[in-house]
Amino acid sequence: WTRQRIDLWSADAVGPTSGAPILDLHFLDAQNGFAIGAFSLMLRTRDGGASWETVTLPKPEPDAPVEEDRGDGLDWTFSADDLELDGAVDPHLNAIASTPDGALFIAGERGAMFRSLDGGEQWERLDFPYDGSMFGLLTWGPGHVLAYGLRGHAFESLDAGATWSQLDTGTEGALQGGVALERGGLVLVGNEGLVLRRDDAASALRRDIHQTERGETPMLTSVLPLDGRLLLIGEKGVVGHDF
Repeated sequence: WTRQRIDLWSADAVGPTSGAPILDLHFLDAQNGFAIGAFSLMLRTRDGGASWETVTLPKPEPDAPVEEDRGDGLDWTFSADDLELDGAVDPHLNAIASTPDGALFIAGERGAMFRSLDGGEQWERLDFPYDGSMFGLLTWGPGHVLAYGLRGHAFESLDAGATWSQLDTGTEGALQGGVALERGGLVLVGNEGLVLRRDDAASALRRDIHQTERGETPMLTSVLPLDGRLLLIGEKGVVGHDF
């Protein structure tokens, strides 16, 4: 390991993205990598992290303006639409992953999903079927990717994000972490001790709940397969789990 100091601050950098946390890292090889984070922060290195450059992702297409009659102009009550966050606001970017054929994907807030088919040189914003936040990405063979996140939502694509199908997770709890297994299998974990598993791409998801010795069902944030068991990581620490 080599420790590198990365100084992104300047006297002109006083906007809301200043000091934005990095939420995920992904390297294609020893030299080429990406860092993503809050407020659409995205950085790229071509020299193994010695230097970084900022990447700007495409904004969503703006909606057509709508004329609204506010009467005499004295009613300043805000509607739900008034309070809704504009899609153009820079979303947090939560996860980045790549498939074996070189397609790169980024998942973020409010349905933000991006794809690059040329190693990260150019990015496009995908038409994603859910406008909530995705927290993670899993990939398998060429074009095979799955996104999971808020309210138990999980969507899978077999054509590099051109189309998506929703998985029946049977939960409205947030899915916080996951790991890809062989043959399209996976394990997803989330709130209240939730563990979901399928053994291959053709199988339905099976559900289990992890409980501590005290009967608690803690939030789970990560999972790893280990010696035939699952290693669950969450708010109560690290524990082995059979499923």
